[in-house]
Amino acid sequence: MIGSFLMPGHNNYNNVKPRLSREDRKERTLKKNRDVRIERAYYQNCSGVQIDILDISKVFDHGHEVILANPAITEPELGKAVKDFVATIAK
Repeated sequence: MIGSFLMPGHNNYNNVKPRLSREDRKERTLKKNRDVRIERAYYQNCSGVQIDILDISKVFDHGHEVILANPAITEPELGKAVKDFVATIAK
């Protein structure tokens, strides 16, 4: 827009997000890693099982709870936990 720099409140600096702290960035990375593990466990063990699209977040929440309760959980154990949970919400 021509002249938008003259209008108060219309500059690029208003859209800049503050930098996350080191702890927040670390937590975000750990959450992404947990998401990858849960996704892998879901697709290996529950591919083809019909669930509501709104229940996908419940699967991920349950997976996060399982991983946070036991960070040293193995992939087969996580897969079994996800599979057992999906069995309770499957159609």
